[in-house]
Order: sequence, then structure tokens, then C-alpha cells
Amino acid sequence: MNTPVWQPGEARCWILAYDIADPRRLARLYRLAARGARRLQYSVYLYTGSEPAMRAWLARLLVILDPCHDDFRLYPLPRQPRLWQYGAASLPEGVLCFDAPAIM
Repeated sequence: MNTPVWQPGEARCWILAYDIADPRRLARLYRLAARGARRLQYSVYLYTGSEPAMRAWLARLLVILDPCHDDFRLYPLPRQPRLWQYGAASLPEGVLCFDAPAIM
């Protein structure tokens, strides 16, 4: 059944975007983000997992940030998002990612 509300513990998707002022913090955040999420653009990632798993991953990321100089955002996606992609593809033609929402 396709319910509009996320159930506790159910895997869902979040978009992570950041702008980090310091090159060392940027490198550290990049490495950690790339281990837990799929890179969509230079500083934009798709994280898929349960909310408790996301909070644990997020806690590791937030230790790196300087809230006075860095911009970090995490947006939850709805159950069936409508997404469009323009320009160069993030994956080669013919390669599909089944843990991500469909991009039109």
C-alpha cells in the first residue's frame, strides 16, 4: 500500500547540499558525505536510509562544520517526488539507480 506518510524506520530520501568556506573542512565533509550518500553534483548528495540512520550520519557530518562560516542543508523528499534533470546526466546512459527516486 502506498501511504503518503513515512513509517518509523522506513527508508526515505534526503537531499544534502553544502557550501563550506574552509578547504580542509570541505575535504573532510566531502569524504564523509561520499561514503554515506550518492553524489548528484559537486556539493549536492542524495541520502537514502531510515531517519535514525540519517541522524547518526548527520551527527558525524555536523562535527566538521563551522556554523559561522559554512552553509549546510538537508531537505527531506516526499514519498513520490517529481524531479527533473536538465543538462549532463549524473549517471552514464543506461545505468539506473534503484534506491533513488525517478528523475524525469
